[in-house]
Amino acid sequence: MKNRSGITTIPDLNHFMFLDMKIPLPTYSHQMGIVKVLDSINTKIEVNKKINLELEAMAKTLYDYWFVQFDFPDVNGKPYKSSGGKMVFNEFLKRDIPIGWEIEKLSSCSQIIDCLHSKKSDYFYEKENYYLLQLENIKQDGLIDFSKKYFVSEIDYKRWTTRIEVQDGDLIITNAGRVAGLAQIPENVKAGIGRNITAIRATEVQPTFLYYTFQGAEMQRQIKLNTDTGSFFKSLNVRGIKELLVVRPPKDIEDLFESISIKYRRKRELNSFQNQKLSELRDWLLPMLMNGQATVGSLAGKHDENSNSKLNLKKKIEGYGEGEVGDEFGIAAEERAKYGEG
Repeated sequence: MKNRSGITTIPDLNHFMFLDMKIPLPTYSHQMGIVKVLDSINTKIEVNKKINLELEAMAKTLYDYWFVQFDFPDVNGKPYKSSGGKMVFNEFLKRDIPIGWEIEKLSSCSQIIDCLHSKKSDYFYEKENYYLLQLENIKQDGLIDFSKKYFVSEIDYKRWTTRIEVQDGDLIITNAGRVAGLAQIPENVKAGIGRNITAIRATEVQPTFLYYTFQGAEMQRQIKLNTDTGSFFKSLNVRGIKELLVVRPPKDIEDLFESISIKYRRKRELNSFQNQKLSELRDWLLPMLMNGQATVGSLAGKHDENSNSKLNLKKKIEGYGEGEVGDEFGIAAEERAKYGEG
């Protein structure tokens, strides 16, 4: 189409130019085989998304029930406030809270570490674990998109992580652009943070409890109050983050919430990672299936797994879950096609 549009002085593509264009058209049965494979991947991705929405809704509902409505389980396992638990008026919140609860600065229960204020390093792939998280890696759902890592050299990585190398449970929050965009670092991940990002490491507070505290209406209200409004854009700097206050229940209640909510968190992290791997697989597989480098074995015939020219695609794919996608399809790819490389 680009070649056709360029035959005139002003590039133009009209409907007549489409009439004699040729496209690769496999047999109908082969088309259906391709559709079946790709639809299975897309369906699994959508199922994971729906599961994650439900898990997040469950965790937020539990947080609201325990720490906003104050109906956490009392010593008898009954809803505290609804069962007549004693309350006391709090001046800061302008509402009653349970007796024994405290309000403290975020900086007293967490380390708040600013990013390195330096010129952005050049993109350079040296090793898989040398990368910086950027604003675009922080998703709206509080998870992290690892599909587009900003790789840097080992020297630059060590420089950018002199203040902190974020790890499991750490929160990262955006300072500018999409102000107060928040995500939590998943299990088995270590990374640097780029410009306009602040890391929050829970030290005297449970990390998942802290994450949902940031999602709550009270913390969002404080964030708005502590956001600077300049001539061109808004910003939430480290000074403002350190002024945020956290409503703290007794330790046993906080620990109980953590033990429940972290199970939801781990499942969401796993589903998110699986979806990223599935998306990579789909995007790699689509052109392979279209140009014939990969074939659907159930339609194209059985392939010898020991053949030098063909190999089972399942053996080349890792990370998207066993027994989910690919098991029912005898997909084979040319040996020179390397998924996940390049």
